[in-house]
Amino acid sequence: MKRITILLLLLASLASTGAEALNLRWLNYSPVRYYNDEDWSIYSATVQEALNAEPDGKSREWKNPKTGANGKVTPLKTYNTPKRTCRKVSLFNSIRGLTGQSVYFFCKPASGEGEWVLTEPNKKKPDTP
Repeated sequence: MKRITILLLLLASLASTGAEALNLRWLNYSPVRYYNDEDWSIYSATVQEALNAEPDGKSREWKNPKTGANGKVTPLKTYNTPKRTCRKVSLFNSIRGLTGQSVYFFCKPASGEGEWVLTEPNKKKPDTP
């Protein structure tokens, strides 16, 4: 009985791993796949800087001359609630001839303390955090 339970758990974990891998396959064709630690550091800092300083519609660009990785962060819309401030942001990235662009939501406490954190959109209103 114990062996059957272990076998079923192993099969279930393999099945879910395969499904997860399929959902992440797009990363193989994404520029961020080729980013090194320095690229990620520059990119992350630029996202935080843009979210803190840029008005809606104004972009902040970044580039790592060592690798050629580059991109642009454009806050699109700001949402304020009593508990938090959120921003809808367009992220453009490029390296090795690959480009990608996505839109995400980032939020932080309304007090302004802390870093911006990636947030899921509101399921009832997909265009809001």
